[in-house]
Formats: sequence, structure tokens, C-alpha cells
Amino acid sequence: MFIVFDSASGQLSEKQDLAGLISQFGKSDMKTLHFWTLGLEDWIPLSQVLTTTILDKKKYQMPSLPAMLPKKEETFVKPVSQAATATAPTPAAAEPTAKPNLDVRKNPRFDLRIKVILSNKEKTFLSYTQNISLTGVLLEDVIPVDFFQNDETEIFISSPKKNEFLAFRCKPVGDQSSPRRFSFGEISQESLTKFQEWIDRLRKET
Repeated sequence: MFIVFDSASGQLSEKQDLAGLISQFGKSDMKTLHFWTLGLEDWIPLSQVLTTTILDKKKYQMPSLPAMLPKKEETFVKPVSQAATATAPTPAAAEPTAKPNLDVRKNPRFDLRIKVILSNKEKTFLSYTQNISLTGVLLEDVIPVDFFQNDETEIFISSPKKNEFLAFRCKPVGDQSSPRRFSFGEISQESLTKFQEWIDRLRKET
């Protein structure tokens, strides 16, 4: 499993082998691309993996996330569970035309096993969901408590095709001594719609 992070777009891509990695990124401008695989201590520039020698011979192979470049402003909605403490949106953030109901009581959980990556900009953990809903996830693995010492924690959820990720802010809820359940923070309307489509698709496939 090879994972590539684009610090310009914030997108994560996964490839199962070197051939797929070279096919997608071999001719790309690699300035903003970073590489990680199980066993590596940290992300490294993709250009250090897909070197001229490797691209010529195609024989050889390739964890907090690198700092992302500034993103364009997006419209966000907050789960109802956070409404009491939520701050007012900035003047530039328009209210979405159709605000989804994210009340945790009205969003069922589904027993779906999906690959996820948690990152706090310093460390990265790979795990799988035990169940999932539009407001959060329960993971198979316990994440160390000291992992959540800043507000930069993000969870990257793999798509059904395993070739795309959605990134959400997250925080542990429930048993703080053994965190496995996490709630989502701000979610853009576009990401929320895509996430619902992924859940519906996975339910049909399972």
C-alpha cells in the first residue's frame, strides 16, 4: 500500500503497487506530492521515491501529514451536537441552500469496515472503522490519548473504490481513557453529500 499526499489540494491517493504509482504520478510535477507507506517514520517527497533511476528501470518501490498550502474558503455546516458552542460564521461564509440534519439521534450508525488515517500533523495512525455515521466513527483500534493534544487532528476516510479520501476534523468522545469513538467537526456541504453517497454504496455492497 502506497499513499501519496498532495499538499496543494489536500488530497490523499492510494496505490497498491509500484506500477500504479508510476502510472499516475511518474510524469507529474512532484513539488507538492509526498509519499508514505507502512514502516516509514514520516512522509518523504515523492521525488525521492520516483527517482529518474526508478522511472527508467521500474524495478524499485516507495506520517503527521506535511503542512497543507492555504485552501480556498468553503461553506461549512456544523453538527447539531456542537451548535451550542459554535461561533458565528465569518461574513464570507454563506449559509448552504439545503442544510442537512446532523443530529446524532437521527443519523443511524452502520457496521461498515472502512480504512481511515488519523493525523495530527506530527503522527499518523492507520485503522479501520467498526461502525460509521454522518456525525462520527467508531474505530477498531484504540488511539493513544496524547495523540489529541491540539485542534489539528484530522481523519481521512477511504472511498468505496479505495482511490480517494475525504478529510474531516475530528475529536474523541466517550471513554477518554480508551478513545475509539470520534465525532466530526465542520463538514463542507460537498463533502457531506459525497460521504452520504459512499455510505449508501457500501451498504448496498455489503
